[in-house]
Amino acid sequence: MENTGWRKPTPELCIAQQFAQAGEQLAIPKSQAMVAVKRVAAKIGLRGMDIVLLDLLCALSQPQDWEEGNRPIVWPSNNFLSEQLGLSERAVQRHCKKLGELGLISFKDNSNGHRRGKRDKDGRIIEAYGFDLSPLQARAGEFELLHEEITAERNFKKLMRKHITIARRSIRSMVHMAQENALAENTEDQWQHYSAKLDQLVELIPSPAASSEHLTKVAQSFLSLQ
Repeated sequence: MENTGWRKPTPELCIAQQFAQAGEQLAIPKSQAMVAVKRVAAKIGLRGMDIVLLDLLCALSQPQDWEEGNRPIVWPSNNFLSEQLGLSERAVQRHCKKLGELGLISFKDNSNGHRRGKRDKDGRIIEAYGFDLSPLQARAGEFELLHEEITAERNFKKLMRKHITIARRSIRSMVHMAQENALAENTEDQWQHYSAKLDQLVELIPSPAASSEHLTKVAQSFLSLQ
């Protein structure tokens, strides 16, 4: 990352700049880029106001900025962003820094840190210092793949929970039927054992945040008891 003397070139910001350079070689519409990042927002650590800020920055760009060979750079002042978001300028700076450290925007700085830009008669940027949104283009494909993985994991967890529910109901029904109809009078202790074991397994059913691996182990325990 080019050191202008006033912004510390941290490793995260250097990586963001590399994403910006890669994004310049792509033609990803901002609508596609924003949909991609929003779908994985929670996974990559984006929160509500971060998304609102990113939306605002993208809204300040123009469609031609996202064409191959160009960079979607916007140059709003902190005061403008503060008024639009209802935040203090210091809070705006924190959110901007977070977007940079997450590799979603890069900073194209001049020597004094002032943001400014010019467009030609066709609306194309000929000079700009400010927020570079090119990393969103570079990472759109990555985020789309991540969303597919998240969706696949969500569906897998849903299937495991369905297996657990079916097995739990089946076991409960068999135990209840045996106890009600005295199908195994000489094995009463065994049926009580099954009932107690089922109760133990029910206590082990994990929260929605549990990993797929843990959920699979619990499902296997239910199926084994069944």
